[in-house]
Amino acid sequence: MFKYVRDIYTRHKKKFLITSGVAVVSYLIGIYIKNKIKDFQDQLKEENATRELIKKRFSQTQKDCYMTFLSFLPVLIDPIYKELNVEDITKELKLIRNKRNLSDNRSDNNSTDLGSAVTTSETSNDFHLINDVNSSSTDTNTKSNIKSKVELWKELKTKSLTRFLTLVYSETLLILLLHLQLNIISRKSYLKTAIKLASRNQGIQLIDLDEEKENDGNNEKDLPEQAFLSFTWWLLNKGWANLNKTITESVEVVFNEVNLREELTMEKFSNLIVEVQKSIDIKLFQTKYEYELYENVNEKENENKQTLLITSLLLPSSNDEFELLKRTNTVEFLASFNSNITNMETLQRMNSELKGYLDSEMISNVTRNIVSSGISSILDSLYHSLMNKRSLKEQDSNEPNSWKLAFILAVLTPQTQELINRRIDNPVLQAMNNVPGLDELSASVYSNFEL
Repeated sequence: MFKYVRDIYTRHKKKFLITSGVAVVSYLIGIYIKNKIKDFQDQLKEENATRELIKKRFSQTQKDCYMTFLSFLPVLIDPIYKELNVEDITKELKLIRNKRNLSDNRSDNNSTDLGSAVTTSETSNDFHLINDVNSSSTDTNTKSNIKSKVELWKELKTKSLTRFLTLVYSETLLILLLHLQLNIISRKSYLKTAIKLASRNQGIQLIDLDEEKENDGNNEKDLPEQAFLSFTWWLLNKGWANLNKTITESVEVVFNEVNLREELTMEKFSNLIVEVQKSIDIKLFQTKYEYELYENVNEKENENKQTLLITSLLLPSSNDEFELLKRTNTVEFLASFNSNITNMETLQRMNSELKGYLDSEMISNVTRNIVSSGISSILDSLYHSLMNKRSLKEQDSNEPNSWKLAFILAVLTPQTQELINRRIDNPVLQAMNNVPGLDELSASVYSNFEL
């Protein structure tokens, strides 16, 4: 039997060898392919985990941007309300009205209840002031008051519109600035984490210099980032004033010939606001050399062209950077920051990147979208409020809905309170913070790992 088997093996030795070779090769190829598939699956899992990490970090950064914006809002709003104090003008107009009512009651022989007249005047709401716009008394005893009243109404018209638009534009720039700053900072933090994870997966041990500093009690790793965020001071304290001046000029040009007694439909009023917005945007996104005529502008000045957008967000000169840091930080912070020259180099790189984004066309588009979102939200609320104040007879009328400009402004002022309401679910601020282009801008910053 053994001889029979040996004879078969001898006769078919070549076939056995080939078959065995093929089996071994097939087995080895199978193991190789299996290992490759496993490596591919592991790599795919790692890539998916990285994508999820990026997505999670990015989403959290955008939430942080909004919460930081809400925390800065009171600092931005306070000087704007002090500069554009509409409420004080309204009080002065009420005082003039009350004085006139008292004077009329004293001179009226048929009036026997002076106390009643005073009470009625004092308890009247703001909209009774609108009747004063139609007043045309020529009594010599009240001419000085009429002149003062005209001036006050003109000032009220300009300041109420200017405050509304200054709030929208200033908040828009603050939203933009914080999204750019925090995404630049978050990207750096994410990149450091990603490198650590990748190195760990490859079995490489990296030396974390920042961690060593922290263990030594000299935690300086966040100093450039803290300094970078300090530059919001310029917009909050100086930049908004640049905007306010430009907005005031645009409001005065567009609304100068619009009388407070003029009846306006909501469409007409909205169109006037759009005209103001166009005027502001021209000055916001174009350099002064592009929208104003200058004589003898030398080449050096022409090289340093800056838009109002940039001068409202950034310091006019990099030479002023350290002065701003001294104004906004403690002596201890400055001592730590200056102890390492790389801190200033990192800060300058971040500021340079920030300015690069502010020069991009994407910024102008996103800014317009945020501004338009804020204005539209307030005007929608304004229209609904105006309609609610119409009588049933007026609502049933086929005549186009129109209101005196003075009345529109009186209703507009309380509507703009939504621009200063720090509720997380504030629909106006959320609409401004969630325009689609803003996420695209943030994503372009967050994913720019070349810098």
